[in-house]
Amino acid sequence: MKYTFIYLFICCASLISAQNSPLDEAQNLLDNSKYSEIDAYVRICPKSIEKNPDQLVSYFEEIAETDLEKARAIYVWLAENISYDAKSINKNKFGDNSALGVLKSKKAVCQGYAKLFELLGNKMGLNIQFVSGYSKNDVQEESWDFDGEEGDHAWNMIKIDDEWRVFDATWGAGNGNDDARGRLVFTKEYSDNWFDLSPYEAIFSHYPEDTSLLLTEPRLSLDKFESLQLIPIYSFTSNLLDAQASFLKALKKPSAKISKNLSSGTIRISGNASTDGVSIKKKKSP
Repeated sequence: MKYTFIYLFICCASLISAQNSPLDEAQNLLDNSKYSEIDAYVRICPKSIEKNPDQLVSYFEEIAETDLEKARAIYVWLAENISYDAKSINKNKFGDNSALGVLKSKKAVCQGYAKLFELLGNKMGLNIQFVSGYSKNDVQEESWDFDGEEGDHAWNMIKIDDEWRVFDATWGAGNGNDDARGRLVFTKEYSDNWFDLSPYEAIFSHYPEDTSLLLTEPRLSLDKFESLQLIPIYSFTSNLLDAQASFLKALKKPSAKISKNLSSGTIRISGNASTDGVSIKKKKSP
């Protein structure tokens, strides 16, 4: 059984579920050493202040100066400290996914991650948006159909140096797999791959319901997004592929496929969310 992890519009959150050797090797090419001091500082954040957003922000601001550093501090803290609420997904009953509710429970689906990112970002003076939309979560899937569906994921966009960038703390938080009984099991496993993405890197897997937030040229319709091949994010974050060039090539030759060594591996979970709760939905086959 496949889950879609992500936005509370009926949607909710998502995770990486499997990675094969080419992608593991690609991840090793990521170099975020410039954030090592911030990352280490955020990871020793005192437990005593973790439920107070103002104290959290004050703590982050001791080390984060630029907008990107502030975004980094929030992303790392969320991905390391908030767990995907697999228990609620399995029961189809959902708790409080407001920003303050997530701080209290330390659990969330995608909407909760994105709402808390938005709250902390606003308090740190970031130009940040909560984004709901559609997501693709399995590179093995050959076809996608979102017709008549509400968005299934939530993430954030932040303006950095006058350019909008994409941040998905949910997908940076860990992995999800089905157990023998078909229940979702969440494994916490931090990933840098969904931090500070260009619109061209994100468009292969993230499509905003508010199409004014589509920043690629040309802009895609939802139908075009359905037919756009999902390329693993590692391919871009490790510089194996150029995202904009890959996007333009994919539009010109929709039938073209990337090499199997890049497309094997990453599987994701996502979910449908609403402010009242979340419901699991299966990916539809045409």
